[in-house]
Amino acid sequence: MTLATRLYTGLVPVLVACGMVVPQPLDPPAVPAGVVAMAADGGQPWAAVPDLPPPLRTWDMGRTMAYWPADAGTWQDLLGRLGRLPGVHSAAPSWTHGADTLQAPDLPGDPLLDRQWALAPGHLDARSAWARGLDGGERIVAVLDTGVDADHPDLYGRVLPGWNTLAHDADTRDRDGHGTHVAGILGASGADGVGGAGLCWRIRILPVKVMDRGRGHDAAALEGLAWAVRHGASIVNMSLNSGDIRLSPFYERAATWARDQGAWVVASAGNGGAAVTQPANTPGIIGVAAVNREGRRCPWSNHGAGVMLAAPGEGILSTLPGGRWGLDSGTSMAAPFVTGALAMILESQPGAPRERVLALLRQTTRPAGDPGLGAGILALDRLP
Repeated sequence: MTLATRLYTGLVPVLVACGMVVPQPLDPPAVPAGVVAMAADGGQPWAAVPDLPPPLRTWDMGRTMAYWPADAGTWQDLLGRLGRLPGVHSAAPSWTHGADTLQAPDLPGDPLLDRQWALAPGHLDARSAWARGLDGGERIVAVLDTGVDADHPDLYGRVLPGWNTLAHDADTRDRDGHGTHVAGILGASGADGVGGAGLCWRIRILPVKVMDRGRGHDAAALEGLAWAVRHGASIVNMSLNSGDIRLSPFYERAATWARDQGAWVVASAGNGGAAVTQPANTPGIIGVAAVNREGRRCPWSNHGAGVMLAAPGEGILSTLPGGRWGLDSGTSMAAPFVTGALAMILESQPGAPRERVLALLRQTTRPAGDPGLGAGILALDRLP
């Protein structure tokens, strides 16, 4: 391994779901969930070592990645042994990440569109896109999160069978609420007389559960991204983030591989009020910051390099498990607005080159007066 990779293995990136009412710093965990490794070029170099335990999971992203669960007494030894193997590009702890619970009161499930300030003219102006018939079409959009309530009235019938990379089964029920909230911002049904509305009313949501009851880890997120793209997702929304501002070789490989498959990845910038962290800081991933009703950056939103644009992220009304609707705040809420806008651009510009789509996304903004918010604030009335 390179010196840079060896230094990277000593870092403590703690991924968190970036949706919260009052962001709170998290202390790094003392013990990771295990170890994740990436082969340099094809093959599985660890398979040739007789006394090395086989990995629990392996997946391919142009290079083979693998995950070994480990405990306090074994993870450092395992990390060191993998790091010294010829043919291993990178090895790192798979640090845990957590989902923040919703803290704002629920609202009743009656028609709520007039309470969704982010969709109104002067903000996103979603009606201007809907009036043109833009709703993202029937493309598959993956939500890498805590699961999705497929029985919610505003999501029912459009949530596909998904995958749980923690349990390695098809159970994608949402016990936290975060993933269902993100999915509703993106795709809650509109014009149906029920609840409120998301941006894209016909998209099919592919739930990939990489967190459960507030816990997940890096390898689960990476494997989830690979699974989503291999199962048809053209856009992947990752409303999760870490406290690590350094570039991850694992997320860099994942972003490159997803791009090569023709897929797009959108990620929340993080809620530390500072520099953008993993995975949103990764080249090839669209990083999203959050603004409030006044169009100003939320003080807790990460900003600067790594942010392509910003979207509403404070007091956002969306779906919750059990047929409910409620409020939440965070860059987690801003990211799916951009994911939805990207789906609309891909719908209106079929076959457009990647650089053209990126240019159009940057143009679908209004000036923010804040250099930390990239191209500006998402404005759907400026869609091409």
